[in-house]
Amino acid sequence: MDPERELREPRVAYEDVPTAQNQMRLASALLEAGAAEEAARTYQACLKGPFAADVEICFGAARAFVECQRYVEAISHLETIRNTDPESRAEAVSILLARCYAGVSRKGEARNEFESVVTRFGSFEARAEYAIWALAIGDMATAARLQTEIDRTARKWTPPCAHAE
Repeated sequence: MDPERELREPRVAYEDVPTAQNQMRLASALLEAGAAEEAARTYQACLKGPFAADVEICFGAARAFVECQRYVEAISHLETIRNTDPESRAEAVSILLARCYAGVSRKGEARNEFESVVTRFGSFEARAEYAIWALAIGDMATAARLQTEIDRTARKWTPPCAHAE
């Protein structure tokens, strides 16, 4: 799909009726289109007044800031979510928080967050993100353990190949 085309409708809607809802819709569309810096600015503008601690806006802002590698700002939004509604998007918040800690070289906190999200949710995504991080820091033992778990999960998804005779 054409990213500009996908952005046209939310931009026009916000220009015509600059409500908070249309601004949030535009921010989301920007993020999905890969315009993370503009999305981050738009989400920040959404977080004014009565929406200052809105969990969904904070989550969108955190995602945008992670994409921009502005981890300190993302951490602030993720902590707001945890303090406001700890169960809201708990797995996604944990994964993003772990990535942010990694991005600001807080290795111990990153490891703890990754371990926590894998233990609590055990999802493919949590294991994959943790394995990527472990490889990046040279922790081959953890990466190998996670790769085994990922492979085990993937085998459940993929039927065995029929061999031609």
